[in-house]
Amino acid sequence: TNIRGFATTGNQTLLFDYSKNVFQIDHTKTLRKLAESHPLQHFFSKHQPSVVKQYKNQLYVGTETQGVFLIDLNGKILRRFDLDEGMQNNNVFDLFLDQSNNLWLNLDEGIHFFETSSPITTIGKPQGITASIQAIDFESGEPILALNTDLFLAKNTGGRTQFYNSE
Repeated sequence: TNIRGFATTGNQTLLFDYSKNVFQIDHTKTLRKLAESHPLQHFFSKHQPSVVKQYKNQLYVGTETQGVFLIDLNGKILRRFDLDEGMQNNNVFDLFLDQSNNLWLNLDEGIHFFETSSPITTIGKPQGITASIQAIDFESGEPILALNTDLFLAKNTGGRTQFYNSE
């Protein structure tokens, strides 16, 4: 087994291998593969991990062809970093979080930096915005954008923030 990373939760350790398997080691040091129906195993069965790093109760999963996924320990995609987010390519060899929790990626064609202290890196046409942004409000926890035409609300879908008209 070619281990790509591990995570600790409570009294267990999770191991992630290159073959898209997730193993659990419990407090008795027993190793077992998670069931295919487990949400975390389900996520990894769809994504080829090149590196897995834990940050609190979340995992950064670097892949060979799909960029980086930020997921929770139930396999839910919280955010995705890839070509659409400005990466040079999607082949991630390694990743590192600095003291400010910003994401540094070792890619096939160099190093890429994401300021992950912000939930949104860019806002524009790919996110559903087609007019000038006049004001932004983050007080509710999710951004609300006032355009010169309408009010837009944020929605996270598959790790991507999209904006939709509030009407």
